[in-house]
Amino acid sequence: MNRLAKLLSVGNACLLRKPFLRLLSLFVGRMFHGGSELGDNDLDLGIGITAVLLAMPGLFVSLLLFEKYGSLIRFLRGDGKFDPFEATIPDEYFFIVLSMAVIGIATLWKWTAIFPDRRDFANLVHLPLSLGDIFAANFAAIAALAFLYAMVVNAASIFLFPIVVVGSQGTLATFARFLVGHALTVIAAGIFAFSLVFMLTGILLALFPYGISRRVSAIVRFFVIVFLLALVATSLSVPDLFFHHNVNANRFLANLPPVWFLGLSQWFWGRGGDPFFSQMAHRAVVSLIAAPVIAMLAYLAGFRRSFQKIPESADLPLIPRLGSVCLAALRKSFDDLVFRTNGQRAFGRFIIQTLSRSEVHQQVLLFSLAMGLVASARMAADVPFHVQHSSRLPLSAEALSVPLILSFCVIVGIRFCFEIPISLPANWTFRFLIDPATAETRSTVRRLLLFCSLAFLAPLTFLSSLFLWGLFVAIFHTLVLVSYSVLVIEISILRLRKIPFTCSYPPFKSHSPLIVIAYLFGAIIIASYIPEYEKSLASYPSATPVLFLPAAFLLVGIYYYRENMLPMDKELIFEEPQHNWND
Repeated sequence: MNRLAKLLSVGNACLLRKPFLRLLSLFVGRMFHGGSELGDNDLDLGIGITAVLLAMPGLFVSLLLFEKYGSLIRFLRGDGKFDPFEATIPDEYFFIVLSMAVIGIATLWKWTAIFPDRRDFANLVHLPLSLGDIFAANFAAIAALAFLYAMVVNAASIFLFPIVVVGSQGTLATFARFLVGHALTVIAAGIFAFSLVFMLTGILLALFPYGISRRVSAIVRFFVIVFLLALVATSLSVPDLFFHHNVNANRFLANLPPVWFLGLSQWFWGRGGDPFFSQMAHRAVVSLIAAPVIAMLAYLAGFRRSFQKIPESADLPLIPRLGSVCLAALRKSFDDLVFRTNGQRAFGRFIIQTLSRSEVHQQVLLFSLAMGLVASARMAADVPFHVQHSSRLPLSAEALSVPLILSFCVIVGIRFCFEIPISLPANWTFRFLIDPATAETRSTVRRLLLFCSLAFLAPLTFLSSLFLWGLFVAIFHTLVLVSYSVLVIEISILRLRKIPFTCSYPPFKSHSPLIVIAYLFGAIIIASYIPEYEKSLASYPSATPVLFLPAAFLLVGIYYYRENMLPMDKELIFEEPQHNWND
């Protein structure tokens, strides 16, 4: 037994000495442990935590379906009319969309780590390795990443969803057919989404120089996130169209990639006789073959060109540089408008430059903004635009919620960016120059968040409300937007004691569930309850001040809480305290 173990260990050591496997291990490792060239502290979650996070949405949704299908089967069991393959069409569509969205967004998060960068060039170019070996190892790592994403994201639904639907009734053959069809469909949809993102990466590298492609990629990623989140939003309305059997509805559905893979699942389940689903299954197979092939060709075209020219290129900021005189004038005008003191101007300029240069922070901010845009579009889709007896649009809570959602997402996105450190060893400058007791970090962050959330959104809200509902509603709605945006900002910076980007990560493991629940609860209030109350009070002008009372009471409470804080709880910190939970 010991001899066999020694032989296996020697064999593994010999395998790891192979250049290809060493390169493969290198590229797989950098995809999960950050690929930043700038030395910023990426979210180093590791493979284990990443897998758990990716699997959580599918697990959560699968568990929620137990009660739904349990009651449905009990209701239909008496007459024997329960058809699991037809009854699960809406949920199967949702799992397909979920697989595409989660895998696509996870791939976007690792966008910069997929391809070799300047650090890899400096480490590998002097070694006795051919460009073909580097290409093959990196491509194999990308294929392994795609397979891992597809399996992990759908692992829970592959086993739980069939058990939920047909586990307590039907034959073993029905269960096996349902499980295999569902598994192949969601995995195929995930690989398709990964291939699309990978294809965009290769096309950008093939068309643009290395530095410019990195700048353009931020804009491309934003629109891809919007597209993926919009697909998730379609799961609320698209499944109902399948049962209308309308030509116009089918023509619209045929343009959605998740519908193609829904047709593929129906084909796997033996329901390929339907002409519409048969056509969609054919499109799914074609796209599943074409997308990886095109992605591989684009990658092959861009790899040699980008890798060899990495040393000749320079990183460009997200915002193109203007003329020096024009840029200086704009900066001075912005600083004078937003900030009041020199300390606030210094902190504000540091925050703005970091957000414009760091890809990690741009991804977080763009993802939050994309979520706000998709949620707003979903709300706007329910607005009744048909006006019959009046020249004005009827007052709608869905329309009133749009600016509130956008403001909330911008504030939360920027606030979360502040918690992500960048180049922690460089914070010695702030430690040396700044007095922790008098630093104006909270006032700077407050002014910057107010500008980002209201400078453009408040005037647009007033003008659009004035056009749609008149002067009174325009003033009332704008004041609601401003007051509750201020409240969200004050809550988010309640215990801010750090210069953004210069402090270690907070203890996510102990506080993240509560933080997520709090933000979800706040989003529900902002998007649903406040617009409903605003709509109700708009008919009674004398009662409108009632809507501002909760915000006023909370702001007063925040003020007194902050005044009664101990001086040591107000001082600036550069390292989050590490709690020992064993004490």
